[in-house]
Amino acid sequence: MHKMSGNDQKIRRREQILAVISQHGFITVGELAGRFFISEPTVRRELASLEAEGVIRRSHGGASPVSNGLRQPIAFRKTSCLVQKRKIGQAAAELVCDGDIIFIDTSTTALMTVEHLRSRYGVIVVTNSLAVMEMIAEMHLPADRISCRCTGGELNGESFGLVGSTAEQYVSGIRFDKFFFSTPCVSETGRISDFSERETYLRRTVLGNTRESVFLFDAEKLGKEAVYTVSELRRMTYIVTDAPLDQTVVGTGQCIQV
Repeated sequence: MHKMSGNDQKIRRREQILAVISQHGFITVGELAGRFFISEPTVRRELASLEAEGVIRRSHGGASPVSNGLRQPIAFRKTSCLVQKRKIGQAAAELVCDGDIIFIDTSTTALMTVEHLRSRYGVIVVTNSLAVMEMIAEMHLPADRISCRCTGGELNGESFGLVGSTAEQYVSGIRFDKFFFSTPCVSETGRISDFSERETYLRRTVLGNTRESVFLFDAEKLGKEAVYTVSELRRMTYIVTDAPLDQTVVGTGQCIQV
């Protein structure tokens, strides 16, 4: 059995602390120390770090999540299930071929594919994600390796993404080779859903203009439902996940387990 490194253990503990805070809404330092068998000073250091990143708020000897709505803020999602998301992103990046025109959405799971595209040539990335654009810019690759196009549109503060009619019109005029995306919720029957109406409209438009669809999600999202239906697992070309899935839910698509 593979033994987790000290860094992986810290990341896993951090994810678990975030999950508990999200689930309870508010939890005390003492409760966290008892749950994770660590000292209260260690808990306070973890909480101070998380508060500095803007994902929790410390108050009255405990902590609560920072969120303005049903969907977790992007800083919270970027640290949640990080180990799994990195593995999923790396596996998904293997599907990208030289010369592909791909769309990457605002999900933090799809963002994890970007760092694994360094060896590709002639790839055009179209995105509505400010985080994707920033990561590609920081890679400092020549344009003949990876170039990036922005959809334009109105800023969605929760996802750090661009949405609305401008973004939808832009993607409707492009034929994509592959669409890499994720959502917060996947039901047991394979319904893919999201809390954002405008993000959903944009994803549906891209799905109608792509040759292959690549849906990425970690096991934490399975069994959850949101208001707006994006698509269904059985309609996906590829599904990249660490969740166990029944073939009747996957349909004819290829499931890549990590």
